[in-house]
Amino acid sequence: MSTQREQVKELLALQPFQDERALRVAVSSMFQSWRQNSKLATACLVSLAQGPSAKPAVDVLSMMVDGQVQANIFHYTAVISGCAKARNWQEALGLIAVMTESNVCADRICFSAAISACE
Repeated sequence: MSTQREQVKELLALQPFQDERALRVAVSSMFQSWRQNSKLATACLVSLAQGPSAKPAVDVLSMMVDGQVQANIFHYTAVISGCAKARNWQEALGLIAVMTESNVCADRICFSAAISACE
């Protein structure tokens, strides 16, 4: 099992994330450790969301859900914060909708990040 730092480093090495297949392979190899420790997924999503585009973080969150990794409020908030930084309000609000459909309750911090994306 790789450490948080190793997982983040592995994902960031794939930049500029032009090959979605390579990203999917790398992420899927991390799913088991993320199921056991959701903080590992949070750290990876936070790191990806800090880039110039939130798309890699959005893609990884989607891959997590597709791969049966339980996404929680921290995961969604990290990605929505990345959307706010990138001024991608459509994606931020879309993630709020996905959270609702997935029975993940948004909190004040999450809504604040989504509002920031709309400014």
